[in-house]
Amino acid sequence: HNAEALMRQKVNDKNIAPDIFIPLAERVGCIHALTRIILNKVCKKIYDIQDYYIFDAVSVNVSLSEFTDYSLYDELIEIINFNCVPYNKIRLELTESMTSDEVDAINYNMEAFDAKGVHFYLDDFGTGYSNLERIVSLPFKTIKFDKSLLYKSMDDPIFLRLIQNMVDVFK
Repeated sequence: HNAEALMRQKVNDKNIAPDIFIPLAERVGCIHALTRIILNKVCKKIYDIQDYYIFDAVSVNVSLSEFTDYSLYDELIEIINFNCVPYNKIRLELTESMTSDEVDAINYNMEAFDAKGVHFYLDDFGTGYSNLERIVSLPFKTIKFDKSLLYKSMDDPIFLRLIQNMVDVFK
């Protein structure tokens, strides 16, 4: 029983798609502010409902670019602590486009969160050009295949076998 918090943006009663406003927020340098806002809202909601609903965790998308900042761990843990939420109720979800060269900072942040019990999801696997060695060396608990890979595997037996082999590798 997991949930995923999805950020939405509305301007003048018009919904702006995440694939528009997220890359823009990354380009102009305000993605971290959005992450802090959504994590705080998620933590408040978890605190409010944890005694009434049975659920494992809620995942929050975090931009890989934020993981290159060594202060990320302290800032996000502070939000979780402020809201009195158990660490294991939070999942941080990264997209597959893990092309950053700041491997040391990414490892530092992921290992620090993992040590507290905050688990990681890798989202949209199969849509980018991730380094498989890097993916298997990081503490991901769940890898979510992109739906386009699954649809293709339904029609192509060779592709299906490839997906099955990838699942075995990740296990």
